[in-house]
Amino acid sequence: MLSKANRLSLKTDRFRIESEGGTLSSSFFTFLIAPRADISSPIRLTVLVSKKFLVKSSDRHQLKRRLTEILRLNLSKLPGGIDVILIPKRSLLGATTDQILADLIKILNTH
Repeated sequence: MLSKANRLSLKTDRFRIESEGGTLSSSFFTFLIAPRADISSPIRLTVLVSKKFLVKSSDRHQLKRRLTEILRLNLSKLPGGIDVILIPKRSLLGATTDQILADLIKILNTH
């Protein structure tokens, strides 16, 4: 689980990120990214997996836990001062952890 400083609440922040931020796409994710008021603040993230993507809730939660753990272990490699909603694509299901991490770092560091 991500620390509270790095977690993003979908209930309170989703509409702000959608209205103020932009969208980026990669081979594994769609990213909704918005800048934070304090540039020196840590990155905040959340993973959004829809029922359309994975029907069974146990599969959705397992994917969210896997992605959150990858993010938690590699927070030092990610830039600060942004809020990010990660929306996985179908191609993610066959990807390795290293491929997922490389994709995340590439997109988030170029933003």
